[in-house]
Amino acid sequence: MLKTHLNATLTILSISLAAHANPSEKPTDRPEEIVKQDPISAGYNASASYPCINNWDIFITADYLYWDWSQSSFLLGTTTPIENVALQGSTGSRKTVYQTPGYASGFQVGVGVNMPKMDDWNLFSEYTRYRNSNTTSILSGPGSMIIFPTSANPSSDSSLSTLEGTFSSNIQMNYDSVDFLLKRPFYFGKKLTANFGAGLRALFISQKFIREMDGFNGADLITIINRTETSTPSTWGLGPKFSFETNWMLGHGLQIMMNLATSVLYTRYTLNSNGTAEIISGNRTFNTSFSWDEISQLNALRPITESFVGLGWKSAFCNKKYYIALSAGYNFDVFWNYDMLNYAASQTQGDMFLQGLNVQTRFDF
Repeated sequence: MLKTHLNATLTILSISLAAHANPSEKPTDRPEEIVKQDPISAGYNASASYPCINNWDIFITADYLYWDWSQSSFLLGTTTPIENVALQGSTGSRKTVYQTPGYASGFQVGVGVNMPKMDDWNLFSEYTRYRNSNTTSILSGPGSMIIFPTSANPSSDSSLSTLEGTFSSNIQMNYDSVDFLLKRPFYFGKKLTANFGAGLRALFISQKFIREMDGFNGADLITIINRTETSTPSTWGLGPKFSFETNWMLGHGLQIMMNLATSVLYTRYTLNSNGTAEIISGNRTFNTSFSWDEISQLNALRPITESFVGLGWKSAFCNKKYYIALSAGYNFDVFWNYDMLNYAASQTQGDMFLQGLNVQTRFDF
């Protein structure tokens, strides 16, 4: 009798241990749907990397960007009616004019590798290229004038604060960045995955502002002026970057995507302004050239915040040998205190903003 009970107990114990030793398996067609629930909780979150079978575990990404560029120094001036030539007062409404570059195209390309023997960490690198430019003109007079902000008058010359005539501003920006990140996608639950990343970011931005004025200038608007000024702020930055990406899975490969990234870059500024002016006052004509380089070299720390909201779809094909993912959403990026164009004249700093459409294709093989 004792031997019979002992054999039965050992049989039940063996079945229980065998059941607990069998971990949950990932799906055969999509990596985001778990087939069975693991009876033993994992010591850390399970990997959500794409399980390409008998392949290299390499993935490539390609994004189309359609971003809008704006920053604090885009205030060009205010047009206002003139009551009399002596500028003793004005009547009527004022109109504030801003530079509006609008949307322009760019792209991102990336390549990564999944490392199954290193807990499915991904090594990923991405390059971003974006260009934008715009020309805006303000026409005033007769009977109206333009009042310029400090950004149009870095020499702090009070005679350049008003104009009756034409003011034109051309702006250009070249934006390039390279990211090197170590990332690990993992499960929060059956329908929620996340991807944590940490690494380095290198950022290169060069801008050009060309501003021209032609008309009557000065306190009494009787001085004729023809003036051109070119400012060329440029920066390079390097520092740590951290990212956190989340995917809420709706089924059939569809998902809601919300991503957030932040970086703090050691940034080196170079800013020079120069130009020429022809001034006719009474019977005298002055031709002059000028330049300012008060912050020709400046070092600073600059924080950057990037966010993305969108929809995506992904699926496997060719017997799980390959995966494809498509997504579309909107970027909201803030470059805190990046805009230093007004610094030489007013010691002020401003923010720069990039926002717009991001359409991505990802292919795993």
